[in-house]
Parts: sequence; C-alpha cells; structure tokens
Amino acid sequence: MLFSGKVIDVHRDVQSGYTMGACIIAPLSDDEKEEGFESAAGGDTRRLKIPFQNEYLYAAYTDEEGIVETEIICTVPDLISILGQDGEAIGSQDLKYGLKVNVIGMPAHPLWTETEMGLKVGGPAYFGLSMPWKSVGKYEMPRSVIADFNG
Repeated sequence: MLFSGKVIDVHRDVQSGYTMGACIIAPLSDDEKEEGFESAAGGDTRRLKIPFQNEYLYAAYTDEEGIVETEIICTVPDLISILGQDGEAIGSQDLKYGLKVNVIGMPAHPLWTETEMGLKVGGPAYFGLSMPWKSVGKYEMPRSVIADFNG
C-alpha cells in the first residue's frame, strides 16, 4: 500500500497516440474515512502525484499544494495500480475528481530489473524521465493456488 486518499486533480492530453497526464491524490480527512480507506497518519498532509502515459509511470509524494515533488516512492517497471472502493483497478482514463482510491505498488519481475535491456525498455529513461528506478520491494515468485489449497 503506497497511499490512500481521494483524487483532487487530474489533467490529461492525447499526444502521439498516448493518453498523457497526471493525477494528484490528497489524504482523506477523518470525516471522509470509510471502510477500506485510511485517513492520513499523524495529520500527514503530503499528497501523491502519479504521472501517466497510458499506464502509471511513477508515484511521488508532494508538498501540501501538490506542486513540489519531495520523494519518489516507486517508478516503472514496478507496477503502480490505483484501486477504487470496490478494489477494482482504475485506469488513467477513468480517474476523476473526488474518487476515493487506494494506491498499491508491486515489484517487477527480475527480467525487467536485473538486466540492462529490461530497464532500458521498461525503466524511467525509456519514458523520458530523468530519475533512477525506485522499487517498492523484492519480487517474489507467485505461489500456485493449487499448491496452496491442495494441502
């Protein structure tokens, strides 16, 4: 879990066949909190900015105004997903003001991160971003559902 809050700004544009833009997510206040969503811990007022080019490119904490990025917390090729109140993934085309969301990050497979070619074609530089790859954690092989429930 990277962040929980509501979308307070979305801008998008179509360039060269891609939907490009960014969204800003603000923490929920105590009176906005619902089941499945967290209010800001300790009165944290940081916001989360998520730029996209069809897919989400990186997640960064910002100042209270959502302007100055203060900390990059995850970049491609790790997967950033924005989930709605029902837990279903929300694509960049469906983001809108006031939507309450949870943002999660999932580590990329080592083929993307432990090879020069993987980061070259799926890392931040490929998308024109001048930042190093920032992972949310170590990739773990998925467990077989059959093996989990067969014992």
